[in-house]
Amino acid sequence: MHFKDPNNNVIDLYLQPGSLMVFSGEARYNWLHSIALRKVDKVEGLLKFRHRRVSLTFRKVKKDLCRCRWPQLCDSQNKSQAVSERGIHGGEGEEAKMFGSEGATTATNMEKQHVYEVYEKIAPHFSNTRYKPWPMIVEFLNSLPDGSLVADVGCGNGKYLGMNPKVHMIGTDRSFNLIGCAREVSQQYQTFVADSLSLPLRSNVFDSVISIAVVHHFSSTSLRVQALSEMLRIVKVGGTVLVYVWAYE
Repeated sequence: MHFKDPNNNVIDLYLQPGSLMVFSGEARYNWLHSIALRKVDKVEGLLKFRHRRVSLTFRKVKKDLCRCRWPQLCDSQNKSQAVSERGIHGGEGEEAKMFGSEGATTATNMEKQHVYEVYEKIAPHFSNTRYKPWPMIVEFLNSLPDGSLVADVGCGNGKYLGMNPKVHMIGTDRSFNLIGCAREVSQQYQTFVADSLSLPLRSNVFDSVISIAVVHHFSSTSLRVQALSEMLRIVKVGGTVLVYVWAYE
């Protein structure tokens, strides 16, 4: 396991197969943890080759204000990450209050509360655990003609933006903090914050568009259709669009 605190102190621990680690105190609240992207670990001077490993994180929602001793990573104390202060809002009026309102083309309170706010808060940890690209998506990007212009709608921490250096990619995401994670990976990435339901991009410009694990976050059929319509709007006639979703029901 790879651990990092807000001061960029790093600790790597080797866990025996079949072991279980339970975090408490500072280890739980003040350190980000992940399974680092590498094939060999160096622990206490010894090289240990990787085998399959799984990390499960369980979270509990606190209804009252947290007063823990680690405000830098605390969701309720660290107000600099609050979505309302970032200027992200759902739709207005009664339509926004109706979860899954058919015919809506702007996000409802459902998305605001359970998607936008959540990803703003968990962005650093989420990024730490999302570094391995899916093979089918890498294969798709590598199959595109050299010089293709590609949009990654909902790019998250940008893990696909540098997969094929022979194409030009632009990444958008609704989360300020996830875009920040992408820029930490590389200042060369072309990324900006944008709403997938209303992309500030010209029509018929991109040779290809990808959107990975994004559309299923919308709470109604009309919003999912709107998101797909925006991708089709910005892609050229004859271009390709790759969309991955889960939780089909």
